[in-house]
Amino acid sequence: MIAAWIAPLLLQVSPEAHIAAAQRYLDAERAPLALAEIRKLLAVRPDYPRAHYLAGLAHLKLAEFAPAIAELSAELERSPAFAEAYYYRGIARAARQELADAERDFRRALELSPDAAGVHFQLGKLLIETDRASAALPWLERAVQSGPGNPLAHYQLGRALQRLGRAEEAERQFALARRLQEADRAAAAGRLQ
Repeated sequence: MIAAWIAPLLLQVSPEAHIAAAQRYLDAERAPLALAEIRKLLAVRPDYPRAHYLAGLAHLKLAEFAPAIAELSAELERSPAFAEAYYYRGIARAARQELADAERDFRRALELSPDAAGVHFQLGKLLIETDRASAALPWLERAVQSGPGNPLAHYQLGRALQRLGRAEEAERQFALARRLQEADRAAAAGRLQ
């Protein structure tokens, strides 16, 4: 907790400056620094838009799933039509094996943002994990259509097809996933040189 005498000093930095700094830290994979920045803001402005969302993302990046869920839930209390908050809360819930809650979050995110490829992928993956491959198939097909270069989407589509007894189609998806992953590795190696 921040001492009361410090709060006025923290107000000298605009709330948007805290938000921007936290976002930069998250983008740079420096979640602890992002969380520290957001905590400064929340100490003086606990209801500031997107603050709990960014805190939730920082906790998620740190694999702190319960605090991520709490922060994202706090954001959703203030902004109930925030599709990305449902999406990331669904990811945190899935990581905690709260699969029914995760599925509800993914479906709510899709109601709010029907074209979100990441949500299609996560919902399809969850449906496979809960032995509902036929229900997963259309979501994973949409994820592949939206992101044809995503090896994970092709891999999960292959898993769904395999579970449905469509072995040849599954093998094509697995082979494509391997090629895409190899291409990603080669591109990453080229960037390192």
